[in-house]
Amino acid sequence: MAVVIEREEWEIPSSAYYLLFLSCFASLFSFPFFSTRSSPFSLHSFDHAQALSFLRFQRGLLLVYSLASVTGSLQMIYGEVEFMRFGLSRDQIALIFSVVPAVSLFVGSFAGIFSDIKGPRKACLLYCMLHLFAGMLKCVNWLPFVWIASAFVAIASSLFSFCFETWMVTEHEKQGHRKDLLTDTFWRMTFFESISLLGSQVLATC
Repeated sequence: MAVVIEREEWEIPSSAYYLLFLSCFASLFSFPFFSTRSSPFSLHSFDHAQALSFLRFQRGLLLVYSLASVTGSLQMIYGEVEFMRFGLSRDQIALIFSVVPAVSLFVGSFAGIFSDIKGPRKACLLYCMLHLFAGMLKCVNWLPFVWIASAFVAIASSLFSFCFETWMVTEHEKQGHRKDLLTDTFWRMTFFESISLLGSQVLATC
C-alpha cells in the first residue's frame, strides 16, 4: 500500500505578531512599576547629573545591542532558502549545517580568550566585522564563499552570546554607576533583543 506524505507549511498568523508585540510592551511598562515598589533603590535617589549619565549610557548601549541583534538574526533567518538561492543541493546544505557548527565550536572556544586579552569592546567590534564580511561574501555566488560566510556568522553568534553583556558590565563599572542598576540594564537588553528578533521575523516575512 502506498503512503502519501503531505507536507504542510506552518506559518504563524499575522495577528500573532500584534499579540507578541503587545505582550512585550506590556512587560516593558509594567516592569518599572513593580520593580520600584519591591526595590528600595530608584533613579529618584540619584542626583540629576548621575541620572542623566546613566540613562545616556544605557540608551546608547541598548541602541548598539539592538542593531547587533537585528544584524545577527537577519543573517541567519533564511537558512535553507538562502542556500537554495545559491543553487546548493540538499546534500550540500546538510553538510554545511553539520560542518559549520563544528567549526564554530572549535574556533568559538577561543572567543572568550580573545575577549579577555583584547577586551570586550574589541570582541564586539569583531562581531560586527564578521557580519560585515559575511554579508559581502554572500554577494558572490561561489560555494567556497558560502562556506566562509556561514562560518563567519556562526563564530559571530558565539561572540554575541557573551561579548556585549561583558562589555556592558565593564563600562558600567568603569563609569562608576551603581551595581544595583545592572539588573535593570540586563532586563532591558533581554527585552530589546526579543523585540529585535521579532522585528527581524516580521521584516523577513513581509
